[in-house]
Amino acid sequence: TVHPMNKYFDSVNIISVPSRKKHVNKLIKKLKIEANIIDATLVKNIDYNKLLEMLQHFLMDILLPQLFY
Repeated sequence: TVHPMNKYFDSVNIISVPSRKKHVNKLIKKLKIEANIIDATLVKNIDYNKLLEMLQHFLMDILLPQLFY
């Protein structure tokens, strides 16, 4: 049988802390959910300078030109 979540959505994505990934895998198998598990980025691993650069690029080069086009 197909889980209702898989009937309703084209794809199911679960963001999980890497240390809980094994538990999440067991749970989705038990519930018979087909899902993609994505490792969450831990706060301690975030490079804030890179994050700010990416945000600035998104705002200045992608979002704002579309708003004022």
